[in-house]
Amino acid sequence: DTFMSLDFAIFISEFSRHQALLRFSDSIPEISAAQLLSASTVEYRASFTKETTGSDYFFVVGNRFAHKDVHYIAEKISRLGNKKVIALADKTEQSDNISYIRSGSISSRKMEELYVNASVVIFPSHYEGFGFPIMHALANRRPAICRDLPVYHEIIEKTAEGINVYPCSSRSDLIRLAVEKTPVWLEPTQRVSPVTWLDSADTLAKTIRHASDHRRDEYVKKQISESIVFGYPSLRLGKRTNRIMQSARKRVDALIAPYANLLPIVT
Repeated sequence: DTFMSLDFAIFISEFSRHQALLRFSDSIPEISAAQLLSASTVEYRASFTKETTGSDYFFVVGNRFAHKDVHYIAEKISRLGNKKVIALADKTEQSDNISYIRSGSISSRKMEELYVNASVVIFPSHYEGFGFPIMHALANRRPAICRDLPVYHEIIEKTAEGINVYPCSSRSDLIRLAVEKTPVWLEPTQRVSPVTWLDSADTLAKTIRHASDHRRDEYVKKQISESIVFGYPSLRLGKRTNRIMQSARKRVDALIAPYANLLPIVT
């Protein structure tokens, strides 16, 4: 029902669009686009400068949802490799070599520090439409071990630092790599022009311009005037990333201003 009520849809990766087409093939709006989110490590870099070679802990990133697979992976790595693990999960407690931190309970600065001071970032999620932890790991020059999902290959292709992403086909492969062949940071050898937040802004503006040709009723004019140019919710992406996002948002607003009485934005 949600898809059928939309004028257009923008997916955050080709993988996301493919999955939507498989599940909702009769409902996807005729006007749609797939635009990978920013794969520029500069746009995710910590807002403070701190040179470090990393510490001796592995940072396992997730939350309370089962598909993030945090508890099993953290406990296996800690036990089999006798490694210190800090895991972002659904609780805050200390257990042997594992320190659990409840997702959403810490500041952006503290989150940046967890990435900066880790030796390896592990993102064991079974299903993602993009995967911000991959980008935060690369921005902080930390190898990222993850499950082998198609969207991660999109990211790898769009950033020179992608050589430091290690997709694994199974849990056992992921654990074995972390414990037995722990990767270290490799300096990029190729130059790649990454996708940026401004690319995302341009795609959004282009899609809005396209869709605006199909909507000209009074209800639409009222909705757009009340919603589009009057601000966006703040995001917890780090100060530097938030500044870049604000720049991209302003660019979108400027590009779509001529259409502001024609098309609503669904948030």
